[in-house]
Amino acid sequence: NMDQVTAMALAEADKLIHRLKALDVVPTIVSLQRRLEEVRVEELERARSKLGSLSAEQEKALDYMTRSLVNKILHSPIQELKSIARHPDGLRLVEFVRKVFNLKD
Repeated sequence: NMDQVTAMALAEADKLIHRLKALDVVPTIVSLQRRLEEVRVEELERARSKLGSLSAEQEKALDYMTRSLVNKILHSPIQELKSIARHPDGLRLVEFVRKVFNLKD
């Protein structure tokens, strides 16, 4: 029946669109993670220069704290980016996120 064939074709087209959107989301997530890691490292170096000599234990604690902070900040945006891939305007929203966070790659 032609209606069934049309429905199957539309379902497959939807799956393809979802995969294409998901492919665009993954590089954005990776870029966002990299960007925040760059900021973390820059700020950590700035703080180290002001703090002076730190013990190995203090260095480890500072590194752990900053990594935890970045991971907590990233959690919700990453979850949202993953769900955006299913949204009809997903690609436009991904581009918005890329622009807001100044993600180049």
